[in-house]
Amino acid sequence: MYAEIMAVKGGARAIANLTFDDGLKKTSVLLDELCGKYGVVASLMLCTHAINDETAPFWRELFSRGNVVPDSHSMRHRYLTQSHPENLTEEIITEEIEGSYEVLRKYFPEYDCLTFGIPYSSYAPEAFAHLYRSAYAVRGGMCVLAYEFCRGKMQSLDPKPGSNAPGGWYMPYGVRIMNEKAHAAKGYEYLTVDNFIAYLDKCVRDRGWFISGTHGVVEGENLDIRGEDLERVLARMKEYIDKGELWAPSYSDAVKYVRERQNSTVTVTEREGDFVVSLTMLDKTEDNLPLPRDIFNMPLTVRVNLDRDWDGVTYTQGARTATSPAFTDCGVKFAYLELVPNGGEAIVKRL
Repeated sequence: MYAEIMAVKGGARAIANLTFDDGLKKTSVLLDELCGKYGVVASLMLCTHAINDETAPFWRELFSRGNVVPDSHSMRHRYLTQSHPENLTEEIITEEIEGSYEVLRKYFPEYDCLTFGIPYSSYAPEAFAHLYRSAYAVRGGMCVLAYEFCRGKMQSLDPKPGSNAPGGWYMPYGVRIMNEKAHAAKGYEYLTVDNFIAYLDKCVRDRGWFISGTHGVVEGENLDIRGEDLERVLARMKEYIDKGELWAPSYSDAVKYVRERQNSTVTVTEREGDFVVSLTMLDKTEDNLPLPRDIFNMPLTVRVNLDRDWDGVTYTQGARTATSPAFTDCGVKFAYLELVPNGGEAIVKRL
């Protein structure tokens, strides 16, 4: 028996993450409804200065259904750029980045908020230094449907660590839908819903990572994409999800899976006629971020090959026992195991 960790949870071909900025309430309510209908999780990148004892119950009730989840879009949406040097103080940068995460963890402690959406898609190096310490992935402004220099490129399932270079963890290739006024002013002919969907198709076809950034979906809330057009996107995503080709979790959950996978190794040994599969994860990422076990404990999908006469396996890791039926790929039988890194040995038996 040999084993490999799959690039995407469940053995899917691609990941898709939908992020929506600013914490727009009517938009968030509609997203809850639409994402629940199509089996997608959206990440609401919140400006956390508006989260307090009075407003938090609204968000907790919204998040409770699991269709939308919180993450950070800074505290007050300030420009932290060289063109606004008055904001580039240690105090302001700390409030915008670290302070924002503190609010999220105070009011929504059950969510592992690991990602950050940069306001205005650009930060100065001083701010990035804070992001490198605070966020495991940062959605920036590399829009593949807008800029000639990156058009046609696609975010890898293995982002490079430790810098804000295009395609890394801190400036991924992504896609945005802009409102019609901004669209016309910039002349971005590719920023259409049809091209948005075509890029999703490309990501699934070519085994990539689709990351979108959007604002409102409701009139009067910085409208970027209308509800009926968003439904077209979600319906296409569901087609792929139903075929097992796409995983569409929250941005933080996707980051958690890939960060774990990039820093884990799998081994297989044989013991008394059974197989023992172990996942070992490092304590830190290559870019020196810690991987605490109370956060980075998402089961990874491990594929093991089986003898031809096996119908599947049962496996036990810790207190959990599960079964997995066999499937055939290119004439070889396999089964999927869902194993927690550093969660102890998994004993695998023939079904």
